[in-house]
Amino acid sequence: MAKLKIGQLVWQFAKELAEHASGGMKNVDPVTYKKRIEECNKCPNLTESSSCSLCGCFMPVKAKWATSKCPDNPPKWERE
Repeated sequence: MAKLKIGQLVWQFAKELAEHASGGMKNVDPVTYKKRIEECNKCPNLTESSSCSLCGCFMPVKAKWATSKCPDNPPKWERE
């Protein structure tokens, strides 16, 4: 897969942050977070820098946000 351009990364992060803010800045519980990170760690789309090659997000942060979901099709984890 082609590397995302900086504009795409900024846009994706802005969308995720806006959803997180409009959802009340809620995070998932520690058990859910652990499950999400475990799925990410098994995924071939996770880069060495812990970013997702599909959306460009830094997964240790995105996986905490209750409004976020895995960008894969089908998603490996859903919004809360």
